[in-house]
Amino acid sequence: MHDTATSNTAELQRVRKSGLSGQLSRVLPVLMAMLMSITGVGAALLTASPASASTPSTYYWVAAANGTVYNFGNAPSYGSAKGISAHPVVGIIATPDNLGYWEVASDGGVFSFGDAGFYGSVPGILQGRTLSKPVVGMVATADGKGYWLVASDGGVFAFGDAGFYGSAAMIKLSGPVVGMAATPDGQGYWLVASDGGVFTYGDAVFAGTVTTTVTGSPVGIIASGTSYIIATSRGGGYNFPGSNFNGSLAMQGTVPNGQIVGISPTADAKGYYFVGSDGGVFTFGDAVYYGSIPASLGQAGSVFNTQVGVALASPIVGFAS
Repeated sequence: MHDTATSNTAELQRVRKSGLSGQLSRVLPVLMAMLMSITGVGAALLTASPASASTPSTYYWVAAANGTVYNFGNAPSYGSAKGISAHPVVGIIATPDNLGYWEVASDGGVFSFGDAGFYGSVPGILQGRTLSKPVVGMVATADGKGYWLVASDGGVFAFGDAGFYGSAAMIKLSGPVVGMAATPDGQGYWLVASDGGVFTYGDAVFAGTVTTTVTGSPVGIIASGTSYIIATSRGGGYNFPGSNFNGSLAMQGTVPNGQIVGISPTADAKGYYFVGSDGGVFTFGDAVYYGSIPASLGQAGSVFNTQVGVALASPIVGFAS
């Protein structure tokens, strides 16, 4: 099966700027909240930071909804949100130097570990008010001094040196937003919805949408080359002009035991990982396998798998390297 998507210009979803433009700095959280419509500020699913120029790591982490972080390869353990967050964790993102990570919860709470800096969270903005739609993902800036959170209604929250370029919060969506990816220069971002719609902001360029659900619904998006790649729940990988596509589970004829919940790029953006809800890890391009929670789902023979036989108390929701 070849699951490459073709651009559908008729479905072109251009950027819609809310009345204000430009960057939203961390000193303007109230203004940002107004743009997001406080009664139901939204944000988006697991995605990944733009590729950094750091040395590729020889390890990775996967995170569960209860906050537990599992380490593979020679990954150090910096802690987790287990027992700290009152809400389910929805993602994990590594710092550019791979010496720390953030976990993000569905209420927009951010938990920093290792050398990850804390630059704010959604509960800090809302001050007792609640989101109408959950946060579903987080993306770090290239220098690790800021991050974006995105909710299922398309709301975007910018913290630290992350710029605000718009959101889909005021758009009537056909499906919830499930993923976000920043452009390599951090001057824009893409949002992807469960129906395959793609929304572009800042300098992000529209290259196409996913027009079929043969391999499941979209679950995440990563920046790749001058474009992007979208992963789907049954292992599909949809590439668009300008991306560095290295295949997918669907193209290999592989059906994952657990639903795919995320996609994460390698440091040089020449490869990527898929991660399943059962902790299965799948590698493409120059991504290196260091183990997975259900060892039988990963590539056989790895001596790096430190989590063989682990019984999951909570589904996996994210991957970071």
